[in-house]
Amino acid sequence: MFHGLSRRTLNALIIGCLLIITYLNLSTTPDEDTPLEPLTLAPLPETGWHLWYSREGVPVYWQSNAEDSLRIAVQGDEDVSFKTRVNGQDWATALKARLMNSDSDFAAGIALQGPLSETELKQAASYLISTLQLTPPPKGMSECRQQHPVGALWWNREQGKSTVSDVDLPASALSTGDAQAAIQPAMQTQGLPGRDAWQAFRSGEAKRLRREWLSPAAIDIAADLAYHRWPENDLNHLYQTLATAQRDAPHAFALCQRAATNSVTRSSE
Repeated sequence: MFHGLSRRTLNALIIGCLLIITYLNLSTTPDEDTPLEPLTLAPLPETGWHLWYSREGVPVYWQSNAEDSLRIAVQGDEDVSFKTRVNGQDWATALKARLMNSDSDFAAGIALQGPLSETELKQAASYLISTLQLTPPPKGMSECRQQHPVGALWWNREQGKSTVSDVDLPASALSTGDAQAAIQPAMQTQGLPGRDAWQAFRSGEAKRLRREWLSPAAIDIAADLAYHRWPENDLNHLYQTLATAQRDAPHAFALCQRAATNSVTRSSE
């Protein structure tokens, strides 16, 4: 069909086709700011963990199960913590003996897991609170963390922290002045993820949360959740939000945290 065309015309057609193919490839290749498609995440299964606040205001996560032992995790400020396991049938006597020489009078959250009813687990928690003279943790989850949970998680992971630890931003991200000018250098220093890296972060963290929440270590996570005073359904909310969070989430959290810090500074002046 091309026999009647000159060599120059054929070359022009070939070059034109190559240009069209190149254009189509470039126009369909996403750049770094193209939103990622939502992840398909199965809901977290119901684990039976529940949040309860004692009359003293101490948060307690509890879970009834079919094990023989009552497992206890008390998470306090800094390095203060207490973990033990006692016989589920004679837990009161065993717990009394176990607490005789324990530290007391500190802020803490509690996680309990064992073959007891809700009433019995609350009784065990009340005994722990009374004997150890526990007080409520000083603060709960910040508004910025509630608004930007995945952004907060990213900053924590960059600093090697757990899911529920308090978020510490670099000083440059909390300095005074223009918000964008202050945050951008910190973001560049931290090495904010590209599009592919953010996709891997979302997927990896969703798998990690699911695996940890279903593992025997869940009692430690529950104690951390209690100490940091996370609302009952917020871990599930974080898990679901990972499906749609975009790579600007760390930036959004940093801007929110900076505004909150500057507001506190101004009110104290």
